[in-house]
Amino acid sequence: MSAPSVASSRYADQGGAAVVLAMLVLALVASVAAFLMADYGNQLEFATGRHDLAQSRWLARGAVDWARNVLADDARTSATDHLGENWATRIAPTAVEDGTVSGSLMDLSGRFNLNGLVAAGLPDTAQVAAYKRLLRLLGVSQAAADSLAAALVDWLDADDVAVSGGAEGDSYASRGLAYRPANAPLADVDELALVQGYDGVLVARLRPFV
Repeated sequence: MSAPSVASSRYADQGGAAVVLAMLVLALVASVAAFLMADYGNQLEFATGRHDLAQSRWLARGAVDWARNVLADDARTSATDHLGENWATRIAPTAVEDGTVSGSLMDLSGRFNLNGLVAAGLPDTAQVAAYKRLLRLLGVSQAAADSLAAALVDWLDADDVAVSGGAEGDSYASRGLAYRPANAPLADVDELALVQGYDGVLVARLRPFV
């Protein structure tokens, strides 16, 4: 009487194992499919990114070529520059694939050249005096203007000897900073924020004039 019960139990165990095995196979197949889809998505995103980068580069090259042509034409037809000329006309946003492109030319020759504070590795007294006047026009006190100009001269000049009121490496070290004066021309206006005495507010006030 017990043999059918044992056989029935054995078949039930085998059936349960088959269900578990089928579920494992299904899970494995789903995992492989998900991996393949994720890899395909990554490859597609990578290819799209490369396409967008290439497109951006070509647009940038086109903009540079356009600027060169406009400036070359201006040089041929005009001996003076003013904001009523063609080069000063801003190009309105133009639709391109997945975005827009626009541009404008800016004449920076009328702005103060901060790197001109130092010439041949030494302070240019006339330029330093002009820079102090600019700082005063922006509301900086005379004492602060003297200190700011001296600190910038020390950042630009070729030596490690501080000018009067300036700041060389020891001054930055005493403030616990990990960097020292570049002793080289500024690469960007934002670099001013690294110079002793300058902060983001002052740099923002200077930006339209330098």
